[in-house]
Amino acid sequence: MPGNFKVDVAGTLMTSLVYYCSLDETNLGVTTLIEESNSGPNCTIEGTVSAITGTLNGAKSFDGVGTNRIQNTTTAATSAVNNYTMAAWIRPGVLPYTGIAVMNGRDDGATSPFNGFGIGQSGSGLQIFFGGVGSFAPGFTFANTTDWKHIIMQRSSGTTSCYVNNVLQGTTSGTAPVAGTAFAIGTARNAGYIWNGGVDEVGVWTKVLSAQERTDLYNGGVGNEFTPANPIELIPSRGVT
Repeated sequence: MPGNFKVDVAGTLMTSLVYYCSLDETNLGVTTLIEESNSGPNCTIEGTVSAITGTLNGAKSFDGVGTNRIQNTTTAATSAVNNYTMAAWIRPGVLPYTGIAVMNGRDDGATSPFNGFGIGQSGSGLQIFFGGVGSFAPGFTFANTTDWKHIIMQRSSGTTSCYVNNVLQGTTSGTAPVAGTAFAIGTARNAGYIWNGGVDEVGVWTKVLSAQERTDLYNGGVGNEFTPANPIELIPSRGVT
């Protein structure tokens, strides 16, 4: 049976959901991060990624070291370049800093191909990244390294909008992404733009979320609990501390 969100007023949050991961795993030695909607790619946990307390249950913390990341180097959550949404709770670990928290695509700043879209940080500000094309600063500044922020980035008919804690921060129509070919959390691929900080509750949809759906995900700042389609499978080895 499909997964479900605890808060879903219109009953539509599961529609067009192509990737969801709560990042709740706390077991020592997990090396495969299981995607929980039964739609998207599983990822490999590489190096040391720490389990921490997130907005909802567990989350993952990254230390900015290039070998510590979560990625699938061959499969993206979606190849969409329009009419999509990416959402996650993120918490920067260093200010200022430049890194990508979640990337549907690949861009290590050195080795092509560069593609896809992602959310992260440049300096002390929130940054939207389009692999190999450019980036967009919505105008939001992180005030500290202790507060979790809920980020929603969506592209509708050529216009990209970014919300922080369910408040619109900025829009742009000047950058068209290239179809993504990989998926990563805590990096933009391999040693590129490694994230330093926390990530929690990552979702990707092949639709633009409505105002009600965005409100449901944010859920007054406490987050929206997701029940996986199947119990999380834990594959033991080394990787999570």
